[in-house]
Amino acid sequence: MTCPSPPRAPRGSPPGHSNASIEPLTPRQKEVAALILVMTQERGFPPTVRELAARLGVASTNGVNDLLTALERKRRLTRESKAARSLVLTESGIEAAEEHLRDTATTEVEEGAIP
Repeated sequence: MTCPSPPRAPRGSPPGHSNASIEPLTPRQKEVAALILVMTQERGFPPTVRELAARLGVASTNGVNDLLTALERKRRLTRESKAARSLVLTESGIEAAEEHLRDTATTEVEEGAIP
């Protein structure tokens, strides 16, 4: 009889760590996470990819899909494929979005954009 082996850490994880440190987000990825958070809080449901594209000022949804895929890969977002409004930020995604919003507000105050 063999003993079950312990769960293996994801590829690239340090030995003994099942939850490796999460990859950092780019500024644009943080912006997208913040936008998802704000739009979801304002309306009670997440935005569509087209709505995100419009708010980000991009013509194509392909670029938005690439950003969403990166957020999924970095474990900041979950979504059901082929389902509209299925974007859900993970706990670490919410933290990144809130950090971006705080940083943006601080920068605007420092630059005098907000009295």
